[in-house]
Amino acid sequence: MALRPPVCAYRRGETRRLFFCDASLFTQLARGCQSYSVKLNCAIMVFYVCIWFICCLLVELQNWQRPFCSSSGEGSNGCTGIESEGTFNSLELLKGLVNKAQALGSVYINAEVVGFELEKQRDVLMEGVLPGSFERINKVIYKTPDNEEHSIKFAACVLAAGDNSGNIAQLAKIGTCEGLLSIPLPIEKREYNVYSIKDKAKDMGLKVPIVTDTSGLWLQRNGLDSNLLCGHVPLVTEETKDLSGEEYYANVIKPPLINRIQNCENAEVTLLTMEKQDINTFDYSGIIGPHPYHNNLYIATGFGKQGCLHAPGIGRAIAELIVDSQYSKIDLSRLCFDRILMNEPLVEFNIY
Repeated sequence: MALRPPVCAYRRGETRRLFFCDASLFTQLARGCQSYSVKLNCAIMVFYVCIWFICCLLVELQNWQRPFCSSSGEGSNGCTGIESEGTFNSLELLKGLVNKAQALGSVYINAEVVGFELEKQRDVLMEGVLPGSFERINKVIYKTPDNEEHSIKFAACVLAAGDNSGNIAQLAKIGTCEGLLSIPLPIEKREYNVYSIKDKAKDMGLKVPIVTDTSGLWLQRNGLDSNLLCGHVPLVTEETKDLSGEEYYANVIKPPLINRIQNCENAEVTLLTMEKQDINTFDYSGIIGPHPYHNNLYIATGFGKQGCLHAPGIGRAIAELIVDSQYSKIDLSRLCFDRILMNEPLVEFNIY
């Protein structure tokens, strides 16, 4: 069996790297094997060889189309989306959803939740709970800006308070008692800064892509203004937890920024705003579904900056649980609270 010439892929100015691949070798090997797993592995090998070669070509195309965006150094490979890319104003989307909900009859109350009222139900038997000791939440207590306390009786309650969800869950004794209530809702607040790079967009033109670096750095043009916006996904490592704003920028954001965008060493960078995220510290994936003890308390939190994107699907899923007591169209059972009780993290990689 004769081998074809090797495929050679390299970048300008770099030492040539040879990668020997022969697609017919893998396909002929797969034909001669009776094992399904071997055939599948060969097919996967061919697929990744093709993807690797295409990515190398995309790097050269990226250098030609956008010379201001460096593709050298650490994490040089990547991809470019040429359609269906962009941003939207999440705050305006939220206002639109609120206005539509009010038009359909929803009532919004400007108040702070200060507690829940629990009622004992001695006829309920639950595993891990002593007979006759089960307590069901049936009222939420809230305080108005005038310091007046009121309560609302409910059949079902949805806990979607963002980074305050963990504190509100404690008011329902979640994480403060024994048994099913011994595990707290692992939601914490993570803050990250958004920076503005002055006049940098003038040199790049209007075709500045939304750059997401493998280090966690993100970069985009600020509409039609002359500045660029940049930031970094919140890090939860011990090394960066106690860094000040200036130290965080100098040690975390600036190195990949200089590596990715040319001539940024002396650019004027100012702090634009600070944003908050609700982070699930257990596995950094969202939590959705009823609590195993309070089965009328539905949790929808911990999705971080992806929460706005997932909001329509999350709302539909919660509605199905309340109306049908199960998922009918969208099955999100893998994101339930039970995985925390069973210590089965659901980790999703490459989320920026």
